[in-house]
Amino acid sequence: MKPKKSILFLLSLSFFLLSGWHPAASSQAHVKSRFEAEQALIPKGSNVIIKSESGTSGEHEQYVSLAREVGQQRNSILVFSKALKVTKPGNYKIAIGYKTVEGHYKKQFVKVIEPQDDYQVDTENKQLKNEVKIFETAVEFQSGVWTEKEVIIPIDQTGIFDIEIQGSWAFMDIDYLDVYSEAVIVNPEVDLLKYTFYQKAPEDLTFKYEDHYNELQRVLLNGQVVPQQGNYQVNQATKEITLTQSFFLNSRMSSGEITLDFNHGQDPSFQYRIEEEPAQRVLYEAEEATILGGSKIITDATAQAKYIKIENRGGVRFDVKVPESGRYELYFRYRSPYSHKVQNIIVKNQQGEWKYGLGFPMTFQEKGVSGTDIGRWEEIKLIVELEEGYNIISLEKQQGWIDLDYLQIGPTYNHGVHPVYELATISPTQDIFYRNQPRDLYIHLEKNGNQLSRIVTEDGVGLEYTVEDYQANELDSGYALNKRTIIVAQAAVSRLQPGLHPVRIEFDNGNYLVYQLEVKEEEQKAELKIIPFYVDHGNASLIQLPNGKNLLLDSGKPEETEKMVFPFLKAQNLAVDYYIVTHYHDDHTGYKDDIIRTNQLQQIARTETDGVVKAAQEERYRRLSQVQFLDNRLVLPLDQIERFWDLGGVKMTVLNSRYDLAGQLIADQCENNTSIAFMLEYKGFKYSHGADIYQKSQVRIMELVEPGFLRADYFFGNHHFHGSLDVDFIRMTDPKLVFVPANAAVFARGAYTTHYQLHVEDYLKANGGRLSDTIVGCESGSVIIRVNGQDDWTYEIYQKGEDLNAARL
Repeated sequence: MKPKKSILFLLSLSFFLLSGWHPAASSQAHVKSRFEAEQALIPKGSNVIIKSESGTSGEHEQYVSLAREVGQQRNSILVFSKALKVTKPGNYKIAIGYKTVEGHYKKQFVKVIEPQDDYQVDTENKQLKNEVKIFETAVEFQSGVWTEKEVIIPIDQTGIFDIEIQGSWAFMDIDYLDVYSEAVIVNPEVDLLKYTFYQKAPEDLTFKYEDHYNELQRVLLNGQVVPQQGNYQVNQATKEITLTQSFFLNSRMSSGEITLDFNHGQDPSFQYRIEEEPAQRVLYEAEEATILGGSKIITDATAQAKYIKIENRGGVRFDVKVPESGRYELYFRYRSPYSHKVQNIIVKNQQGEWKYGLGFPMTFQEKGVSGTDIGRWEEIKLIVELEEGYNIISLEKQQGWIDLDYLQIGPTYNHGVHPVYELATISPTQDIFYRNQPRDLYIHLEKNGNQLSRIVTEDGVGLEYTVEDYQANELDSGYALNKRTIIVAQAAVSRLQPGLHPVRIEFDNGNYLVYQLEVKEEEQKAELKIIPFYVDHGNASLIQLPNGKNLLLDSGKPEETEKMVFPFLKAQNLAVDYYIVTHYHDDHTGYKDDIIRTNQLQQIARTETDGVVKAAQEERYRRLSQVQFLDNRLVLPLDQIERFWDLGGVKMTVLNSRYDLAGQLIADQCENNTSIAFMLEYKGFKYSHGADIYQKSQVRIMELVEPGFLRADYFFGNHHFHGSLDVDFIRMTDPKLVFVPANAAVFARGAYTTHYQLHVEDYLKANGGRLSDTIVGCESGSVIIRVNGQDDWTYEIYQKGEDLNAARL
């Protein structure tokens, strides 16, 4: 008998939000208390200000504005003291009067906390000091005019509590908080909409429910009460119900409805059907699969077809059968018209359960970029490990809001589906080893069904190595299943003579890969050195210019600045002469003020009018024509951004900033859209820095420059390959080396796995592109690039920070 199965659907707190969802009607009249925002507590250190709306009177005359200083967003904290009185556990409703910037939606945290005598913001941890949190949820706000957002808060204990609103994506104004006095009734929910039981693959069905403080009384089958003994068990602690195999095998009907009967609210139910076994086909229609609660079956009247709509919660479970164990291609046909999404793909079989975060790129682009094809369907591919026989493949909501048409499994040949044949891959494909600074070499391996057997030089000399599981907190288990880290011992490499050594990484099936290892006695002199640090999700690079000056380009998150940037500067005894912040997000500005003070930098003055940074058009043209870049200056992305810079013989051409070519401030409050992207040139060598711009900025850049200008030797991935990228832009760059400044969460981003890996990386390799290596920071670490000219530059990889600190520049 197969072990108990469980549909692990995570019931998101988002169903407590009243946008698009309604609680059961209550016969009680609830009294609400209003708390004005300008009278709430503003903790010491909170980036919150009280404002007045000019020319108004009445309820919006005074209000509170959350932070507009990027990098301080989560220091924006407002506390409504003793606002919530809970007399019994239950669901309590609040309403927030607010407005945001028109056309922009924001997400803030709403918390219930125990009252304190003294409130102070812990700026390092971005929360109140000694905060005792009872409840927390993220709430989305979107309105350019004053309106209300209702939120349901579940509370398990009695008492009088404070309500805290903490900025996450700030730039939002708050007028008041309404708190309702009595608990409200919320409909219970079940995480299934549709389920199929297979007689030849019998299993217990365990699913989750949410009672929302209602009491479960009984289970009904087609309207009839089902005896609990032998048919089902209820675990009230975990909110799970298990329907036994007997429940289905003894059923006299091949289909019907199962209902959970609660004492209050609308009783949830789901459909079931009984079949002999899963169909052995390669196409699985979503509407015919097991439908998890919160999903909807939609009929497309024009196409006479059905699909599944997944919004705030829900998903689809496919029961599939394959003839042999191996790696199979999954193709999901989907539509995501409004934004990029990430969903969870769960694979379960007798061997275990594995999770893959899968990025679904947006299928509708902004008007003027790629048209208005909102109805376009696309396919996305994921390769997973499946077991011979029955497997359960579930798509479960993580970010939600996609349409799903079907799942296809491939490849197919000889009238059936079979495992895919793949070669292994390694990164990097080359490295340099200096005998005067020995270090272990780290090679990232994607097994792809191949088993490593040995590593040998071209002369057949074996190199000692160890293999470790890939470790990353952000990495889902399914991806970790395929990843390994090879560590080649420094003692083995030290025995090699100076020169180029093509090293064979061999597998037990006869396949092998070639890793180009160059051994040198010592580091060669380089006029320009570029060091992109691995600083988790964030950016920080040091550029050592030919004139000996050091330019720090961003500085990562504070904890990464301490971990990587400061130790390197100290070990190398380097001062910062120039400091460029591409934009004001906290994963780029770690210890900004300390860097300015320690290196005696001076911020170039900026002009402000009514809180908006402006530059006179005539002055802008003057700066464009002739720029004297002074030493010991801090350059920030405000009104001093120049189109052309010259730093010690290195030319930097700004491709994207807060200003257009006419010197006018770009009306965009998104820091990423106005971050500094540039092209660095030195003796024919070109370095394209993507900053955190998105696809639309790359499209605009392509319209401004000649195509050949974009061709670069080294490309620094824009927005960590988490946000959108333009495939044509990077193809035109045709880089030899790409650095992706990201943590392991990048493997669940469609921008990386679909647009870059499939449409750029594979395309360039298949069409004569120059691409040699894609270095992902979380896999390989940091890089040192040594440049003397266009055809005279090298790079080496440093997995460990201590090895990087010991390197000789």
